[in-house]
Amino acid sequence: APPNGLPVAVADALAILAKFSGVAGAIRKARADIEPSLLDFKINVTDVLQSLRGFTNVPYVFLSCQPSASLGNICFGGPTNLQPCSTDLDCRIRLCP
Repeated sequence: APPNGLPVAVADALAILAKFSGVAGAIRKARADIEPSLLDFKINVTDVLQSLRGFTNVPYVFLSCQPSASLGNICFGGPTNLQPCSTDLDCRIRLCP
């Protein structure tokens, strides 16, 4: 459980709602914006729903940059799967202008 004692699913949803509400010290917008998979910096209830979906044993469908003990930070999912990354933005599909 997170340090505040809440179940993880509830803590994740509350963290996204805090960002949606503009609470000072909330998580970064890029971390809260999980719907759609392409970053659009729009935080809404669908982001909360997708965070809760992860606790229903349904595979997570979006991309993320995660630490790996042996490889440093790497992307999980998408066309850059298992490639080095610095942020979640590095793992998202790049669209040509």
